[in-house]
Amino acid sequence: MSENKKNMNDFILEAREVGLENLGKRKELTASLVDLYVKNNYKDVTIVACGSSSNASNCAKVFMRDVLDAEVKVVSPFTFEHYENKVSDDTMVFVISQSGYSTNSISALDKLRAMGKQAIGITGDVNSDMKDHCDLLVDYGVGVETVGYVTKGVVTLCEYLMLFALEAALRTGRISEERYQYFIDQIELAFTCHKEMYDATLAFYEKNKKVLLSMPHVYVCSCGAAMGPALEGALKIGETIQIPSFAYEIEEYIHGPNLQLTPNYPVFFIDNHDETSSRIAQIYDATSAVSDKTFMISNNRKGDRIISIEHATCPNVAPLYEVVPFQYLAYKVTTELKKWSKHPMFKEFDKIASSKSENYRANSPLATNEDEL
Repeated sequence: MSENKKNMNDFILEAREVGLENLGKRKELTASLVDLYVKNNYKDVTIVACGSSSNASNCAKVFMRDVLDAEVKVVSPFTFEHYENKVSDDTMVFVISQSGYSTNSISALDKLRAMGKQAIGITGDVNSDMKDHCDLLVDYGVGVETVGYVTKGVVTLCEYLMLFALEAALRTGRISEERYQYFIDQIELAFTCHKEMYDATLAFYEKNKKVLLSMPHVYVCSCGAAMGPALEGALKIGETIQIPSFAYEIEEYIHGPNLQLTPNYPVFFIDNHDETSSRIAQIYDATSAVSDKTFMISNNRKGDRIISIEHATCPNVAPLYEVVPFQYLAYKVTTELKKWSKHPMFKEFDKIASSKSENYRANSPLATNEDEL
C-alpha cells in the first residue's frame, strides 16, 4: 500500500514496529539531545508543545521526572511566547512540532533566541519550516505519517522522550545500569502490550458498537502517567468524531463535571494501576450507577465494558499503549459515521486563523490525506 493510501488505522498498527526499531537504535536516535543536556549540565526540562505533541509529552512527563530526578514541565507555545519570561540556566527547553509547520511552535523557537537561549526543536520532518528557526533540530524517528490525526507520531514521540530521559540519566549517573535495563525491558514489553491493547479494543468495539456509534459527548478521566492518554483520547475523539470531548483528572471529575451525568453520558476511565486504582474503581462504580455507558481500561477487572490485556508494564511506561483504544475508536467511529469531512463553513475559519504555515499543505506528508484533515 502506498503512503498516500494509508489511513489512520494503518499508522496505529505501524507504531509497534517503528517503536521497537527505535528502541534498538536509542543511543543514536537521542545522541544529539543527550549530548547537549550533559554538556550544559542541565537538570530540569521544559517541553514546549501543543496538540498531540503536548499530549505525547504529558504521556512521557511522569516517566521523565522519575528517571531524571528532575522537574519536567509541559507548556503550550503560545503561553511560552507571551508569558514565560525566565528560563534558568539549569533548565533545558525544547520545542516540539511533529509536522514542523506549526506557527506557534516556530514563534516559541524565535522567543528562545530572543531570550539568548538555544533554540532546540524536535520534529518528525527535519525539512520543514522549523529548520530555519533552530540551532539544533532533532528527528525523533517517526518516519512517514500521512494522516494529520497523528497516531504513530504520538507513540513514537512519547517513546523518544522516555529514551532521551533514560540515556541522559545514565550518562549523568542518576540511574544505575540495572535500573536503566529494567526500563528498556519495560518499553520493549510495552509494544507487546500495544498489540494486545489493539486486539482487545477491536473486541470491545464490537460489544459496545451501538453506544460508541451514538455518543453525544465524552468524558475521559484518569491521573498520574495515564493523564497523558486521557488528554490525547479526548483530543482524538473531539477532532475526528466531532463531538464535545473532555479530559479530567479523576478527582476533578467529581468536583463539578460529574453533575452533568445522565444515563446518556459516555465516560471512559483509565486505571493507572498504582495506589489510585481503588479510588478510580470507586468512581467508575459511582458513574456506572448513573450511566450504563461507563467504560474502563484496566487489568484489575473484566467485563464487556472494560478493556483489559494479558500483560502490563509499570504505570509510567503504560501510556505507550494506553492511547491505543482512543486512537482506534476515533478512527473506527468516524469512518462508520462517515464524518471525516468538516462542516463546509470551517474552511472560513482556516482562512482567518490557521495553525500551520503557508508551506504545510504543499510540503508536509501529514497533509497528504485531505479526506482525513
